[in-house]
Amino acid sequence: MLSVQPRRVVIVEDHADTLRSLCTLLEMDGHSVYGTAYGIEGLRAILDGTYEIALIDLNVPGLNGYEIARSVRRAGKQIPLIALTGQGLDSDREVAIEAGFDAFVLKPLSPQALSALVAEPPHRVR
Repeated sequence: MLSVQPRRVVIVEDHADTLRSLCTLLEMDGHSVYGTAYGIEGLRAILDGTYEIALIDLNVPGLNGYEIARSVRRAGKQIPLIALTGQGLDSDREVAIEAGFDAFVLKPLSPQALSALVAEPPHRVR
């Protein structure tokens, strides 16, 4: 467990066990976490909330991760967006970055990798 500045984190992940694990690990690090399994709820939380980082599965029901990222960027929000996926093709990474994600991370994440990612979130390259 890293000693880090507590952050407000949104997680959009439709696999219940993964969502629960990610939330628990981040809460153990002292972060405040909002988790949802639905894209539209995640988008609303990002747009309406004061969150500092969002971890978004690319294949969630309703709005998928790509649509969430595009909507967030169209709204002018500069929150770091991290794409979570089980698919690691170069083409998937390229589409995610083009959609507005700042990073593309393969699942499963180790607790250490998750802690480090939230402690030092990536920033958009312009």
